[in-house]
Amino acid sequence: MSRQARLRMVQGRLRKADHLLRRALRFAVERGGDLLPATGEEHVYIGELLYEWNQLEAAARQLNEGIRLAERMGQLDTLVDGYVALSRAEMAQGSADSALETAQEASRLAERSGAAEAIVEAAAWNARLHLTRGDLTAAVLELERIAGTSAVSVSMVRETGQITRARLTMVRGEHDEALRLLEGLREAAEASDRKGNLLEILVLQALALWATNEKERAVTTLTRALVLAEPEGYVRTFADEGAAVGDLLSEVLDAQQRGRLDATPSVPMRYLAKLLAALAREDAAPAADERLPEPLSERELEVLALVAAGMSNKEVASRLFVSVTTVKTHINNLYRKLDARSRIQAVARARELGIL
Repeated sequence: MSRQARLRMVQGRLRKADHLLRRALRFAVERGGDLLPATGEEHVYIGELLYEWNQLEAAARQLNEGIRLAERMGQLDTLVDGYVALSRAEMAQGSADSALETAQEASRLAERSGAAEAIVEAAAWNARLHLTRGDLTAAVLELERIAGTSAVSVSMVRETGQITRARLTMVRGEHDEALRLLEGLREAAEASDRKGNLLEILVLQALALWATNEKERAVTTLTRALVLAEPEGYVRTFADEGAAVGDLLSEVLDAQQRGRLDATPSVPMRYLAKLLAALAREDAAPAADERLPEPLSERELEVLALVAAGMSNKEVASRLFVSVTTVKTHINNLYRKLDARSRIQAVARARELGIL
């Protein structure tokens, strides 16, 4: 069941994977304590799913439990998965130093295992972390570590290393080369039904197109990724890319409202608002919370994102599947928390604080 769940995750069928993993845990519990120590892998995979769904605290709990059990059983491959995923969660929660330490532990365990797949996974994540921190030299060293491994039999793992190489190319400003690399990766991921990697590749293609001022293609490419991602509830694949994706999401929202994407399936507004809210919470300056009497809730951030897009109360209610009265309550809370008396003031104040 665990292996089936992993396959579903690769295919982007997150909800099916979650069902299989929780079924596997029930199976172990029903058959007594002897099986429970072997469930480290299930806990790690559930943690990865919760991370993607932006349930960061719950993800960290599952990952720590999975790591504890994997250590007890001596499962080095599961430990590498667990430490990489935990590092991602720590980075998303703003603990950059802890994330780097955890990632380095993943690399140490991968080298100890001697498994090429584990070494590539850990090195690719370490390289991405270094790129995020602006340390290109360290990122290049990690990519050289990948190049030095024996042939990796799992094409998905090879793909992960190549995606990281494309990221380095983008950071260097070589966007045309990055687009060339990403197009080949997109074709391979699409042909092999690896939707998880495909979504990341599409997001990076959109960002590279945006950077080269091909805005229409960038919006169309990101919209395609969003349409694929929405049914399974992907969040971190987009949020992890930071403010640049936020700008693109706003463009997608605007393009849909103006009817400029007639040939492309539309993305549910509620999903766009959820992603914008996740980015708004992450990008807000630390001082913003200190200057607010109360932090904004996730739903208030969703309402704020739609209000900033120019929607009426009725339109916001329709997009979020709530009543107009509920929307008015959220807007009144926004006025109070942002010290504003109108929609325009609330949006301006949010932008001033770096929330939007």
